[in-house]
Amino acid sequence: MYLVSLFAFISAALLGTTMAVLHFRGIKSGMALGIAHGLLGLSGIALLTVGLINVDASIGWWILVSFVIVAAGGFYLFSRQIKDEPWPAAVIIAHGGLALVTIVGLGLWIAGGITTMDDGSGDTPADSIENEPIPVEELVQ
Repeated sequence: MYLVSLFAFISAALLGTTMAVLHFRGIKSGMALGIAHGLLGLSGIALLTVGLINVDASIGWWILVSFVIVAAGGFYLFSRQIKDEPWPAAVIIAHGGLALVTIVGLGLWIAGGITTMDDGSGDTPADSIENEPIPVEELVQ
């Protein structure tokens, strides 16, 4: 679930980068690109939320909160797009910058590079993976 959410966020970031480059070159990106970007981001938030339910992973929840803040900036930019108003450059840069930092944080957390526990009790998705093979008898039952 975490990797799929990361893939959705990376895909959204690629579309968002395209939109930002077009904007700063003075070209309108179009509504379809904005909708696809937003839906990918919201899908990532939904998948991350489902993955975090019933998990004691405080860093994961903080990452989710950060993505919700990123989404709020995206909703603001989308509302301006609907009204055919110009996007403030500062909001575009803040939205994309926070998204980038949060995506990197999610990737590091998934890989086990960020944890809040020093006792090895397993606060990252990588810590929850068991490395022992499952006996065939358990698979057949």
